[in-house]
Amino acid sequence: MKELNRELQSVLKSLKALSQKADKMVKTLDKLEKSQMGKKAKAKPMKKAPARRLVGSKEKKLTAADTILTIIKGAGKPLILLR
Repeated sequence: MKELNRELQSVLKSLKALSQKADKMVKTLDKLEKSQMGKKAKAKPMKKAPARRLVGSKEKKLTAADTILTIIKGAGKPLILLR
């Protein structure tokens, strides 16, 4: 029973040491975060990129064949084509 008690005390000591190390790490990280935030606030704002033109947004010119096809497709009833 005494051995078990000693081992538990040893584990408890180790856990306390680890807890203290973790607290130190958290404090260090907080300091680093604060210093990084201060540097970012001082940085120059980025310039906006120039506006891009959309490719293919120009209206295409219709050929005679395209015009005829749109008329045929738009008709509600069948068309009779004369030659």
